[in-house]
Amino acid sequence: MRRPIETRRYSGRLQADQQVEVRARVKGYLDQVLFQEGTEVTKGAELYVIDPRTFQAEVDDARADFERLEAEYWVATQDASRSSQLYDKKAISAEEHDHRIATKAIAQAALARGQARLDTALFNMSFTRITAPINGRAGSTLVTVGNLVGQSEPTLLTTIVQMDPLHLVFEVTESDLISNWGRLGNSTFSLHNSPLISVRFGLDTDEGTPYEVIVDFRDTEVNPGTGTVLLRAVVPNGNRLFSPGMFARVEVLFSQSEPAPHVPETAVFRDQQGHYVFTVGSDNKVHRQRVATWPSYDGLIAIRKGLTASDRTIVSGAAKVVPGTLVAAEVVELNQVLVAHGDRQ
Repeated sequence: MRRPIETRRYSGRLQADQQVEVRARVKGYLDQVLFQEGTEVTKGAELYVIDPRTFQAEVDDARADFERLEAEYWVATQDASRSSQLYDKKAISAEEHDHRIATKAIAQAALARGQARLDTALFNMSFTRITAPINGRAGSTLVTVGNLVGQSEPTLLTTIVQMDPLHLVFEVTESDLISNWGRLGNSTFSLHNSPLISVRFGLDTDEGTPYEVIVDFRDTEVNPGTGTVLLRAVVPNGNRLFSPGMFARVEVLFSQSEPAPHVPETAVFRDQQGHYVFTVGSDNKVHRQRVATWPSYDGLIAIRKGLTASDRTIVSGAAKVVPGTLVAAEVVELNQVLVAHGDRQ
């Protein structure tokens, strides 16, 4: 016997693993746009150039000042060295020696400050060439050449969205998580100590749920406002079939812990008392058998109560038979469940 399959369906959406806003971090006029909007860019690729002339002048000024301070520090170092020799020979006073030592320390501090100023100027200069921080698809450019950017705050220039992989996110209810998801791994459904869990999804334009993905994350707590838990699956997107923001139909198949008989959907009937099937007894007479079912899957219905694997269930011509009549049953095996094609004798 097969284990009965129960299907749960959820609504989800695709989202990018990384999405970065590209902003101008220094003030200046936009000089160049070096990418085509809507295309994919690689990490480190140049996207924009801000007019660098002002920043280059600041670098030149800071470098010249640093070189001057470096020369002053060298002179102060030489004076301090000679001062130590003269002081040892008692050729200068202690006051003069201390002054030269202090002058060296002041020159050293000034040189460090000059180095910091030069580093800052170089740092700001580097921000005039804006590069892509990640691999992904660039959106439209929000500022065109010639406009002033970064005047009062970092100006948003464009957005880059990672395209591969994407994530499928969906939410399940607390009761559903407790009663069903434990059957996919262990009773606590911990992604850290249970096997990887796969789900299927499809887009609005797809028939069914043709794509299988792996759940890699479960949120740490139930959302008290909605009573749901967020789950996330990794969606490979090397062929760029999917885009962030797409909505998806998510389908999860749960196997029950105990095997159960399966019969075709056409063999199960329903009236006011519930579901029933027609069986053929050892005397070849038709019997109406009340059953309890699981949800159908792949054209079959799992029988929760009322049938055993050895029972002969009429799956063809059942609408023509009457309980108590004799039938000539041809027994076939369907998924290890005995079924019968019933014809009246």
